Amino acid sequence: MTNFQKKLERRKQLYKEKESPEKNRQSRYHNLITISKKKRECLLNKKRQIRNLSEKDEESLIIIEDSLSNIEKLPLYCKELMNTNTEIQLQSLQQIRNLLIIPNNPFLDQIIESDILSQLIEFLKDFQKPKLQFEATWCLTNIACGTPKQTQVILEEGAIPVLLELFESPYDAIIKQLQPLIPILLQLLQVKYLTIVENVCWSFSYLCNGDESFIGVIVDLGLCPLLIDLLNTNSVNLFIPILRCLGNISSLNDDFTQIIIECQVLPILKEIILTSKKNIRKEACWVLSNICAGSSLQVEKVIQNGFLPILKKLLQNDKYKIKKQVCWTLTNMVYSSTRDQIENLLENGIVTSMCNVLEMDDPKILKVGLESVMKILLVYEQQSLINNNNNNNNNTSNISIEFIEKGGLVLIEKLRSHDLKDVYKLAEYIMKRFFLPFDEESFLLTNLVEK
Repeated sequence: MTNFQKKLERRKQLYKEKESPEKNRQSRYHNLITISKKKRECLLNKKRQIRNLSEKDEESLIIIEDSLSNIEKLPLYCKELMNTNTEIQLQSLQQIRNLLIIPNNPFLDQIIESDILSQLIEFLKDFQKPKLQFEATWCLTNIACGTPKQTQVILEEGAIPVLLELFESPYDAIIKQLQPLIPILLQLLQVKYLTIVENVCWSFSYLCNGDESFIGVIVDLGLCPLLIDLLNTNSVNLFIPILRCLGNISSLNDDFTQIIIECQVLPILKEIILTSKKNIRKEACWVLSNICAGSSLQVEKVIQNGFLPILKKLLQNDKYKIKKQVCWTLTNMVYSSTRDQIENLLENGIVTSMCNVLEMDDPKILKVGLESVMKILLVYEQQSLINNNNNNNNNTSNISIEFIEKGGLVLIEKLRSHDLKDVYKLAEYIMKRFFLPFDEESFLLTNLVEK
């Protein structure tokens, strides 16, 4: 007999007739029962060997002992998940959930091996049955919080993208069962699979657009350094979800803003604004505008990182949507600045930029633009009052002249006929107060100046 014939004969001996799906299902069912019995015997043997238990250990053993009878019914629960009766499915899911809440769960591998993951994922997708969705979320969250190997099974089954979609669920209870997933998601930001990382980044962008206390928990767990490290990888697909996260975080208050500044976000933002595509530049400018709405010290960090010439150039030459974000950035910067910082802004051409802002056709931007112009002029008006008896220099007049030379007066005059009351009233006030002839009494501090 030749070698080929020998191999052929062996193949024939090894060949088995293809089994039917029903036969396969029955085989798995009997295997599960056998495994359950062996697990029970093993656990009982271990229980007998344990001595001098702590109270906590004793409680865990009581839970495990109570669950031993239920784990033997796992094959039945798995079978009932396929039932068309929703109530039967729900009861089985609840029993499986009870098996998964045991500390240091000894049944977790057995439950994973029972082939229920695919059915749980199907329940997650069914928004018409929130009770089943809730229980399935509970089960998968507990499995995902197991060992790295057990978490990997969840990844391989494709459960993570489906779980992430649930962060947009209208049901608060589902969101709160998902919260234990946060540490797992933070770990997933460090895996090598770009698609998983991208999905997780988008999930955090949704999570960071909600309750401040919840966002605080996520930030405290170390989200910001991980996101900024990912920006440094230059993976362009990650930029927009990460910038959304950082923009939402920095929009909350100065403390959150300071966290992302201390993570060295400003140099990376600068690079992104200079080199990236327009939609990414727009997101980066939005983050920067939120930073500039913070404290004067945070504005100083922006100035020190050399953003002013970049913003000035973008406002003159870039696309309209990017110009809008730059307008918000510059007006926020003026609003948050001290007198000394405003002097710095003037030295770096802020008057020209304010005139560019007043050329926009967005009423909200025109309003904040006029408010920024007024703040600059009011700051110098107050300084003129202080210096009035010492010299004849009129700082306010000097700044007014610069606005006139840059075309600002024409723009303000034009805005006096604007349709929006807030805009034309501001333009009227600025024109009368700073650009028309006035006497010394008009320098008196008003409530507006004090405010």
